[in-house]
Amino acid sequence: MSNAVFIEYRFNPEAEGWKVKTRLLNLGFNQRSKHAVSGVELWIQSRAIILLRPDYTFSQPGQVMGLGTLSKDHPMDIMNDVYLDEETDFYVKECNNGFKFYFTETESLTHLYKPTSQTQVKNSGLNAFTGLVLDISNHEVLSILGKIAEKIEDAGKYTRYVFKNKFAVFVPTEATDDGVKLLITESNDVFATTSYMISRDVDLLEFDTPIEEGKDYGELTPMIKGYNCRAFGSEKSYSIENYIPAKDFNVDIAFRTRKQYVKIKEAVLEYYDNIVSQ
Repeated sequence: MSNAVFIEYRFNPEAEGWKVKTRLLNLGFNQRSKHAVSGVELWIQSRAIILLRPDYTFSQPGQVMGLGTLSKDHPMDIMNDVYLDEETDFYVKECNNGFKFYFTETESLTHLYKPTSQTQVKNSGLNAFTGLVLDISNHEVLSILGKIAEKIEDAGKYTRYVFKNKFAVFVPTEATDDGVKLLITESNDVFATTSYMISRDVDLLEFDTPIEEGKDYGELTPMIKGYNCRAFGSEKSYSIENYIPAKDFNVDIAFRTRKQYVKIKEAVLEYYDNIVSQ
């Protein structure tokens, strides 16, 4: 069983330029290190890690095209056609649609990547990736998810693949093969992070109803409304969230602060899917 520890974002610099780096900086990420040979970069914000992979042969718009996992088990022991990728120095299983699974046995990547900065972690910002929505029907991808996830759960309109560190991959039961549509992240302070994103000219979703009718979140209620966040749950068990629509970094991002509200609820994903598609 594995922990999910990073995502891979792939893009073609000739087609899109390097605007993705500006977007990542605005979102609060910093280029922390760079592969000594290939130039593949690690962008980090607290414990949220992105493997930024330029690919001049990539013919699609830039997007999340890989998931990195940490496991004591060697991937060659549980699946075929795994190889050591010279551009990243990770063991990789590449699926027939181009999506890649990366495997490492250690959380420290300093032996592979040369540090380029020592930016300090902020209290505001995105703290960690805790899930994603992967709209895909590819059998090979789903088969590998089934092998490396700790458990598979029925989540209504989704199948939920849960990793050891509680990272969850949600796959719609009626997939349209749009790839990774949404990243779910944790924030130590959703209100401070909202202010930070606004100060960096990052557009946020406008919620018409920050709080459901009949619900109350005590002293948090005026802050939820004032910062135009969206609250789910109750005063004693809640997730207060905000939402960044895709721009340049071509995937939506939800960030949240929780209290006794552990799982990512399928109803929340359906709410976002409905409001974004309007």
